[in-house]
Amino acid sequence: MNRAERRRREREAKRAGSQASEEGIGWLQQALTLHQSGRVAEAEALYRRVLAKDPHQSHARHYLGVAAYQSGRLDEAELHIAEALRDDPGSAEAHTNLGLVLEAQGRSIKAIDEFRKALSLKHDYCEARYNIGVSQLSLNEGEEAAKSFLEAIHLKPDFGLAHYNLGIALEGLGQLRESAAAYGQAVHLMPRHALAHLKLGAVSHRLDQTQKALGHFEQALALEPTMAEAHHNLGIAARFLGDMERAKVHFHRALELEPQRAATHDSLIELLEQSNQVNELTEAVAAVEAACPDHPRLTLWQAMVKKREGAYSAVREILEAREPGPEDPHFNAARAQLLGEACDRIDDPSAAFDYFRQSNEWAARTEQAQEVNPAGYAAFIDRLGAWFATVDPHDWTGAQGLDDRLDPIFLVGFPRSGTTLLDSILRSHPLVGVIEERPMLEAVSTRLAAMERGNPEALATLDPNEIRTLRDLYFERLETFRDEAGDVPHIVDKMPLNMVEAGLICRLFPKARFILALRHPCDCVLSCFMQNFKQNDAMANFRELESAATLYDRVFGLWSRYEALFDPAVYTIRYEDLVDDFEGTLGPLVDFLGLEWTDAFRDFAETARQRGRVRTPSYDQVTQPIYRSASGRWTRYRAQMEPVMPILAPWARHWGYQC
Repeated sequence: MNRAERRRREREAKRAGSQASEEGIGWLQQALTLHQSGRVAEAEALYRRVLAKDPHQSHARHYLGVAAYQSGRLDEAELHIAEALRDDPGSAEAHTNLGLVLEAQGRSIKAIDEFRKALSLKHDYCEARYNIGVSQLSLNEGEEAAKSFLEAIHLKPDFGLAHYNLGIALEGLGQLRESAAAYGQAVHLMPRHALAHLKLGAVSHRLDQTQKALGHFEQALALEPTMAEAHHNLGIAARFLGDMERAKVHFHRALELEPQRAATHDSLIELLEQSNQVNELTEAVAAVEAACPDHPRLTLWQAMVKKREGAYSAVREILEAREPGPEDPHFNAARAQLLGEACDRIDDPSAAFDYFRQSNEWAARTEQAQEVNPAGYAAFIDRLGAWFATVDPHDWTGAQGLDDRLDPIFLVGFPRSGTTLLDSILRSHPLVGVIEERPMLEAVSTRLAAMERGNPEALATLDPNEIRTLRDLYFERLETFRDEAGDVPHIVDKMPLNMVEAGLICRLFPKARFILALRHPCDCVLSCFMQNFKQNDAMANFRELESAATLYDRVFGLWSRYEALFDPAVYTIRYEDLVDDFEGTLGPLVDFLGLEWTDAFRDFAETARQRGRVRTPSYDQVTQPIYRSASGRWTRYRAQMEPVMPILAPWARHWGYQC
């Protein structure tokens, strides 16, 4: 009760004089004062004293019900407020409070009925409209809830909780930018509302505004230091930004507060696994065994530890003892993935292939997989190929001399071609930094697509100002991630499938240099099929061997067209050559980049260990010395590869490989 509410109740108590003695009125006013000050038990005793003298004193009965509601006695609260309404059915406030009780009981439909009765009595009753929205949220009626919150905000623009819950409704509808705006207004109106900061941070992270998200998680913790979810989310943001140590601190703190917090165990163990902190990984799994031995993912983590120990037969034994269940496609995909890796290592290719197939099938059932469009990505490549087959870039306005910035270096290749190994080797040089799989070029492509003629058609008519604007956008995005590369003169943009947009790159950066990573097409495509990639439009093509091979054909067909049109500066490096002759293969690449040889190149595994998280599926391989076991692996799967050989064999011969 605020001060205005208290005065209103006191006026009501005075108007109730016909129902009670003067002494009873005094008790009621005193009870309201106590209730307002938070002394609920004392107020409740006085309400009962009033009712002992006059059982039909509706205000005392109503507020006795409110006191019971505030004390968690919901059934009693419902009885008292309903009885008060029988004596005074015109009380909008009593209908609203009965609605709150019903909502707390999980009876949202009946709660909405009461809130609507309140509105019929008081059309501008802002709180009733707001409460309808809360109940609609409980019923998963997001669109209707958003309308109700907007109606409440129209009546009371500074209603912070309405803005907050509007954010929840819009977030549930997938309207993230609108949700962030609502949460932002809530934070503005309620700067000490920790949950509003938490929610705004979470949505900001989903909008790729992770630095902003980090600030809101920090603010939430400044307000409520023991909020486990805020520690967890801050850890997620810190990990995304590359601060593994800070992420670990907050994951551990979240688990101190809530030892059985499953999502945080997941995140901590994933961090330790992907940053190759094997000893701490083992300790973290042991902690789960002690704190929550029934954790549903425990067997997966135990198998993960065995994999790190090289005990692949034990991995298979642990996981085959745990049957998959339809309730958790993420677990089932990871289980099958580990089983596939184990069977591959113990030379059971038939079982391995079947497990990788199962992993991909389970991955296709996850929520993230439902949101991607692999066919759309393939169609985009086809559209690029068709358009570039009809154009002559020599007729286009040039991009030379627009500014004095060096055109970028792009490390490209089909996924699983050794780009992560090259990344670790190159960043071992003191003058080279690598920005790994960040959306610099994606931002430019998106801006181009928004132009009137679209992507790629707009490339033909770009004027110097438009070219400069797009170049500026790329470099602005690069600066956002520059800390990942360090203060070095040579920065490599490593995003393997940027090769699909090499035409855009050549248009904007005519002096760009490309490092093209190659690997035997059969090994490359098989490895993509075997890998549990994060789901997006491109990676979803690897769920089936046939679509993976077809994508390879599409990508390199387009790349060949780019080379014919633009004659870009390209150094092609084969993974197998690097394995067989490290210095002889790497030396010409060093010359191509205008660098001096350094023996630090040979310490690439240590470079990978020191950098913390590796953002690709090769995280557990680049911290090892160069190994030959992945070369020619496809030959053990020759029977499974047979259907795609007509697609891949011509490319293998093109690149000088044997089939």
